[in-house]
Amino acid sequence: MTAFKNIYFLLFGLLFFSCNGTTQVKVEDVKLTEIKSDKAKDPPIPPAPTGLKVSAFLIYKDSTTSTFDVLNDKTKALWNTIIGAGDAEKPSERTKIVLTGKLDGLKVTIYNGKRKVENKMLPNFSGDFEFIINDTGCDEVKVIVTKLDKVVYKGTIPFKCGE
Repeated sequence: MTAFKNIYFLLFGLLFFSCNGTTQVKVEDVKLTEIKSDKAKDPPIPPAPTGLKVSAFLIYKDSTTSTFDVLNDKTKALWNTIIGAGDAEKPSERTKIVLTGKLDGLKVTIYNGKRKVENKMLPNFSGDFEFIINDTGCDEVKVIVTKLDKVVYKGTIPFKCGE
């Protein structure tokens, strides 16, 4: 029994003295970054694929068109365009959407407010293709271009009406 006690004390002593040293641990400063999530906003618009340009212009009541692109120029105020207010210059209730470039197998979907007003396949698209959207000026117009069910372009014209 004394041999067992001696071995026990020897192991206990080895463990005690081997773990009794001081160990330095380097602690680095950690900076927390706040993640902001704004679920009310749409995700960023994907860039148009190479070879495709999407633009839109107001069609005024006198049949002329705006000189500025209402789809891509976000500096323009499109409030009450139906009476020529904001940056509209003249009353407008129609919008011309133009696709320019060369891409095969495109599907173009256009919403005027919540109504789907265009849903067209362009199997062999090359050059310019125009869509005329009627009754615009008070509801957002969304343009979505897909290829093989993948969104390749998404844009919004932020029309608004009110007093």
